[in-house]
Amino acid sequence: MKPLSISLLLLFSAPVLGQTFTVTQIDSIVHRIDSTKGLRNAVVDGYLKRKGNKKLKGGFSDTFWLTPTDNHLVKVERGEALNHYAVRAYYFYNDTLIFVKTSIYESQLARNRISEGEYYFYADVLLKKREKGEQAIKSEVFIKQSQEYLVDAKSIFNL
Repeated sequence: MKPLSISLLLLFSAPVLGQTFTVTQIDSIVHRIDSTKGLRNAVVDGYLKRKGNKKLKGGFSDTFWLTPTDNHLVKVERGEALNHYAVRAYYFYNDTLIFVKTSIYESQLARNRISEGEYYFYADVLLKKREKGEQAIKSEVFIKQSQEYLVDAKSIFNL
C-alpha cells in the first residue's frame, strides 16, 4: 500500500461507530489530517458587506480540503479580514465537525495574537473548549458554519 492510502485508511478507521470521541482521539485525527499529503483542495474568495449597506466590510478566503479517494471533507481553513484578521480551521470526520481552531490578530500583517481558541465537538455537541483572550463567537456558530461548509463542498467539487 502507498503511504497516502495507509494514512487515509488510518484516518477513517480509528473510531468505531457509536463510540464517543475523546479529546485525545480528536487531537490524533487533527494531526493526521494536517500531515496527510495529496488532499484535494479548492479556494473560494469573497467580500463581506454590512447588512443593508453596499459598502464593503472586509474579505475572506476559504480553502476546502477533501480526501482524494472518497471525497470526504476533512478541513476548511478560513482567513477573514475585518476590523481584525481572523483565521479559523474547521476539521471534519465522516462529514461531521470534530474540531475548530481560531486565532485573531490585530491585523493581517501583525504578529500580536489577540485571542485563540480550540473547540472539540462530537455529534454537534461541544465536548471541550480552550480559550485565551476574549472570544466573540459561540460554539453554535461553528456548528452552523460547518454545516454550510459541507453543502458548499458538495457544490464546489460536484459531489
